[in-house]
Amino acid sequence: MTFTRRRMVRSIRFVLALAMFAAFDAGGSHAAASPPGWRVSVRASTAQEGQQHTLQSGFELGAQMDRVTGGAVDLGLGLGYVLDAGGGSHERDRVTVMSVETHMRTSTERPRPYLELGLGYYWIDRNPSDPSLAGSAAQGGVGGFAGLGVDFRPFGETGPRVGIGVTYHLIAAQVSYSGGNAEDYWTLGGTLRWGGH
Repeated sequence: MTFTRRRMVRSIRFVLALAMFAAFDAGGSHAAASPPGWRVSVRASTAQEGQQHTLQSGFELGAQMDRVTGGAVDLGLGLGYVLDAGGGSHERDRVTVMSVETHMRTSTERPRPYLELGLGYYWIDRNPSDPSLAGSAAQGGVGGFAGLGVDFRPFGETGPRVGIGVTYHLIAAQVSYSGGNAEDYWTLGGTLRWGGH
């Protein structure tokens, strides 16, 4: 088993363990149900290097639409954009990652941390930061993510919510019997949510 495949298997096990934790937490909670509705979120984060060195340092912008079910788990869709501008003393490549995803999240109606798990499709584009160098590389693949966060209500029960969270993204850019290629990165940032009341 190659090094990349071992890392992917470990990461998949981690995501499955988080999913079991979320299911256990959802089943064991008896919080008062909130009425169903829709919630919109915008996110701004810093994007950091993972084990596969997809990018080194950049920023992420995202938008999500969630169906607040009134139960223990909410469901939603999202879009993401990550940019590592590259350059610097080692002339890193400019890396852009765009994604579309679907996710489930333990309810943010409860005053405690939430767990988020999702699957999506990621497009990765690399371009040399030095214009004198030719060539660029683009690839895409299915990926997933797992995150933890917490929301606060500084504007009262009916106002927008402000949150902070960390998320790990793992992308199966190439899958083959010879080992394939994985990409990954971390994000840490803030979220603004409104609606769902």
